[in-house]
Amino acid sequence: MARVTVIPDLADDGGPGDLIAHLTAECPVQVDEVTIADLRIRSQASRGTARSMVTAFQGDGLAYHNGEWGPAVPASRSSINAPGEPESIPVVGFALPGVVTVPRHTRAQRVTSALRAELAEAFTGISPEMIDSIPEGPDEDVRKAGRWMMLAEATGSGRRAVGVAKGVDGYGMTAVIAVEGVHRLIVDGAKPGVLAPSQAFDPAGFLDFLSPFGVTWSMRSWQLGGNNPEAPRVHIALLHHTQPHASPRGAGGCQQDRRHPPAPSIHLRPRPTDQLQPEVAPQPSQA
Repeated sequence: MARVTVIPDLADDGGPGDLIAHLTAECPVQVDEVTIADLRIRSQASRGTARSMVTAFQGDGLAYHNGEWGPAVPASRSSINAPGEPESIPVVGFALPGVVTVPRHTRAQRVTSALRAELAEAFTGISPEMIDSIPEGPDEDVRKAGRWMMLAEATGSGRRAVGVAKGVDGYGMTAVIAVEGVHRLIVDGAKPGVLAPSQAFDPAGFLDFLSPFGVTWSMRSWQLGGNNPEAPRVHIALLHHTQPHASPRGAGGCQQDRRHPPAPSIHLRPRPTDQLQPEVAPQPSQA
């Protein structure tokens, strides 16, 4: 019998979302809850994306609680504070792939997910009859102007950790992520079965590989204190990645403080999948 490995939804949402959630959930000693949020900027979607989203909104949602998956309960929050954003981002509950994959490799008692409210409003305004009139995909300029952001938040043991992975051109990045996933399975191998991305690959190493393609990721962890459980009291760790490098672990599994200069600008050109490599724009010389 063939030994087959399956990694579902290795795209710009399910891939980085699962990987950053794993790293974020390592900081609290005991993980009570993990929230994954798709906070991408609204842009033109493909016909396939529209069909998937309209179908997903017709369901009851999904959440993980104490070892079981079940219908999502009404969201306890209406907004999320994302690092680098001037204001909190309105969100609504939505069943992202991480609700299924993250419990497989973290100790979280509860896993929920959310979507930027502006996106949810756009997709809920599409009826099934309208889908066939949507273009098959956005043109190249619109696609490259797109910005995506996957956020993970973990709480427990009096600590909160927030991790973010973000980049450009979600459809183009999906191709890069999928091809690299196949490459790593062929070269490094993985145990057979259906695996989450973080079970098959080293999360930090995979995210670091994406940095020449314009992807950055960062993570912040702090201890909660005082009468206000939302207020950070003691800063625990800060990690900011823009270039590949070794990622040593600190005490308790949380990443140590690392900072790096901005990654070079990237131009992607269509190429055969076996030749897909980033083209790095020349950088100005430094005197």
